[in-house]
Order: sequence, then structure tokens, then C-alpha cells
Amino acid sequence: MEHSKEAYNIFNSKDKMGEGISLLLVGITSFILDRDANIYKIFNEAMTILGETSNKARRIAYDIIETLETL
Repeated sequence: MEHSKEAYNIFNSKDKMGEGISLLLVGITSFILDRDANIYKIFNEAMTILGETSNKARRIAYDIIETLETL
């Protein structure tokens, strides 16, 4: 979890794709560990960032989030 947050801090405002992917990883890790009440806010922000960079990345992120919701 800490490594994902650190990656987000590194990419934040420097590389949008890296920022979105690292934020998605923070959300996935939070979901798995059931640690963050703002998981959907994190996922929404990741989707917004990824949507600005690549429709393909946004679709993949959406598929991942949708899969997690079915667990």
C-alpha cells in the first residue's frame, strides 16, 4: 500500500498515465485490504485521470473496478 501511495506521489502532476495507474493501484489495494472508506472516490479520480490520457486505459481500469465489485 505504501509503495503505491509513494508511486502516486512521484507521478502526481508529472505523468498523468503513471498518476492514474498508481492511484488505481491504491484503490485496488484499499479495496482488498478494506482500509479506505473513500475507495470509490479514489477509483473515480483514477478513472478521470486515465480517461484524460487514454480511452483504452480507462476501459481497462473500468473492467478491473467492475470485476472487484463482483467479488
